[in-house]
Amino acid sequence: MATDPTSVVVAGVSLMVIVFGLIEFLKAVGHFDGTEVTIMSFGVGFLLMAIYLVGSYLPDPYNLLVNGFFACLVVGLAASGYYKFLSQRFPKTG
Repeated sequence: MATDPTSVVVAGVSLMVIVFGLIEFLKAVGHFDGTEVTIMSFGVGFLLMAIYLVGSYLPDPYNLLVNGFFACLVVGLAASGYYKFLSQRFPKTG
């Protein structure tokens, strides 16, 4: 059963949020800034959306793999990219 291709929500998380977290992670690891980040965010967003759309039309065993990929990505980013983003913007006090 194919997912609605107009939806950009993967397991309750907006694909934009996933791209945002991944870009923050890649910026921190690769020390990217400026135009590099703009190009990288377009490429990552395009690639993830393409994977999501193609995966939504695959038969169940493969569709589950694509959904599992996004679930793993979300959990990994929650532990790394978002932590880094928040710690830079909200430093510890006291």
